[in-house]
Amino acid sequence: MMELKSVILKKAKMPKYPDNGCKEATKLQGSPSLCLECPFPECIKIISSCRHQAKERDEQIVRLGKEGLNAPEIAKVLRISEGTTRRALNDKARSCSQQKE
Repeated sequence: MMELKSVILKKAKMPKYPDNGCKEATKLQGSPSLCLECPFPECIKIISSCRHQAKERDEQIVRLGKEGLNAPEIAKVLRISEGTTRRALNDKARSCSQQKE
């Protein structure tokens, strides 16, 4: 039975997905990092993507704020919570005040 299974597996045309590594993990570790040997408990590519999306959303919130919309209006337009909107606006205000110092 074991021989039959190995013959079937050898004959099956399995797609080859090369593990080209992870740029994000390589940056953090300082050495090449393969996905299958990743030391991180969560995928950094996914986390990095989420951070990028959050950054874009925050930039959009700030843009709408500059156009004169208040936090509840921005939240309604973007379909996000008012708390998220206020946090992005406060973070931007805080970073602007620190740059002036």
